[in-house]
Amino acid sequence: MSKPLLMYVTVVLFPVMLGTTVAVLFLEQAEAGVRIRSDVRMSRAGSYFLSRELVAARDSLTPRAVASSVPNPPTPAARRALSGDTVLAVAASENELRVTVLLADATGLRAASGRIPGDFVAAFQSVTSYGLSVYLGDNRVLSGTPPLGPRRLPEEIVRRLRQDLEPLAMDAESGPAILTRVAGAGAPQEELSILVGETERPPSRSPVVPTLAVLAMVLLLSLAAAWSVQARAAEVRAPSHPPLMQSVLVALLPVLAGSALLAALGQGYDEYVERAVRSDLARASALLRVSGQGGSVEAARDLGFDAGLIDRGALVASTIEDVATRDRVAAIRPPPPTFSTTGSVPTDEGAFTYLASRAPLGGVLVLLARGPEADVGGFRIRLLTAGLLMGIPALLYLGLLVLSARKPTEASPR
Repeated sequence: MSKPLLMYVTVVLFPVMLGTTVAVLFLEQAEAGVRIRSDVRMSRAGSYFLSRELVAARDSLTPRAVASSVPNPPTPAARRALSGDTVLAVAASENELRVTVLLADATGLRAASGRIPGDFVAAFQSVTSYGLSVYLGDNRVLSGTPPLGPRRLPEEIVRRLRQDLEPLAMDAESGPAILTRVAGAGAPQEELSILVGETERPPSRSPVVPTLAVLAMVLLLSLAAAWSVQARAAEVRAPSHPPLMQSVLVALLPVLAGSALLAALGQGYDEYVERAVRSDLARASALLRVSGQGGSVEAARDLGFDAGLIDRGALVASTIEDVATRDRVAAIRPPPPTFSTTGSVPTDEGAFTYLASRAPLGGVLVLLARGPEADVGGFRIRLLTAGLLMGIPALLYLGLLVLSARKPTEASPR
């Protein structure tokens, strides 16, 4: 390979290949971040609904508590109950959780027991397409079909979960999953946690693979064109001074092809984030309807979404603090009785994506999630970095071509 052709490969083709490869890696990282955010939202939803089941069991069992003997020696749960707390204890049973409420009064210790059927796990999975497993301590006690996660949590994961209440990412058989401790008003005496993850991830429809194939063909054609230009220059005994215009076009071709790829990646990511946000809103809306909370803005907030309840054009309940945003939400047109509508609400903090659906008891419940602008903005900066990585060497190469083309003219005798 001649020296000019080697320089072309090193300074033009290699940076384009490197820049596009970096851009694809950026895309994979960005899409993984979007998927993790959706997984955390669904994990929060699963924890919320299990907490509701525990709170309902506690409230139902407390009035039915009857006198009970104090264990000898007293268990930690019994000691807490005798000190004045209402204690919720959970034990594993086949396809269900056994719940016991302990409390004390003037007569001594009182207790009542009941069961939480595991059908809420199947309902959660059918509505969201996410699997859910319930762990008592480090043992899996409830799960859907197919089971999600290991039968026994690794010791390191359990230790990290005890140290921090934040969700933890771990690998399940079907892919990444989020492990969350159940905390709050319905938290039992025992350590109860849930693992949530997609049972089957949909196949990626990203145009990365076909676009990379087209780019590879363009790079090969560019290399062939550069070789042809150098060969023609050698025929006229000027191998170091090939025709300027042809050399510039050969240098610009791969750069333009790489820029087209970056534009395709940016557009594809925009659409990917928008689909993910709308899917999260649709899952949350379906969960609220199934649980009988289809008109509750408080339940929507517990799931991690802002919400507003519209009745006859007025916002009668809301978790939205900004006055201007509340006015824009109140102006959203009601959807048909059996359908949901989606759109965008502009705010001072950026656009929010919304999903509006009819509430069971009347009115329209609007769920809001931050739109893709924040994620897309950061990704575009990364694409710009990749573009500079492959564009700057090409500009330097073009400058060298211009300088080398001017040398014979400047050195020729007058």
